[in-house]
Amino acid sequence: MLVEGLISSILGLSSIKTKSLMESEKPGKVFMSEFETPKSAFQFAEGFLDGAIGVLPKTSFPAYCRGNITNMEDSVDDLVDYYEAEDREDTLTSLQKTLKAFAGITFNCFYSVVDPTNFNNQGKGFGRTTIMFNVLYNLGYMYTDLLKISKLLDSDQSSSDDWENMGKYTGDFFLRFFWSRYVPRNYHRR
Repeated sequence: MLVEGLISSILGLSSIKTKSLMESEKPGKVFMSEFETPKSAFQFAEGFLDGAIGVLPKTSFPAYCRGNITNMEDSVDDLVDYYEAEDREDTLTSLQKTLKAFAGITFNCFYSVVDPTNFNNQGKGFGRTTIMFNVLYNLGYMYTDLLKISKLLDSDQSSSDDWENMGKYTGDFFLRFFWSRYVPRNYHRR
């Protein structure tokens, strides 16, 4: 019911059309993969954060934080693989890489939340005008996100990445309301 309402509100479909999408009118048609509570929720949340951070510039603290976490995940995966294969030398090398990743993660992820370079914008209001400028600037991106969500919902096949992709497109769409590269200028003469 919740998913049905979310889909119909995002895509502007009637509840009948949404229900028929979910119940699959065609034989063999599948509506995404089944939502398994902890796993699918985690995949959606991970995709949402990834999609939202993907909107930001590549040189921002959140983008660096995401890159550091991805590198650490790879190091931990290698560490587990080498440990299970009883390869001690490569296990210790992977452990060293994993421990080195902590410095980048703590620095970049901390400053993702507390940005030391943002002294001028602290305390400024965030109003309807800013959201309007952001929507106008990001309209093409937002339309593309809605098309991707629609394509994902109307797919004939489901995969294990469905909920992560849904989260990614939703996160990208959501953050476009609040961030853009466009900076409104004040054209009043002083």
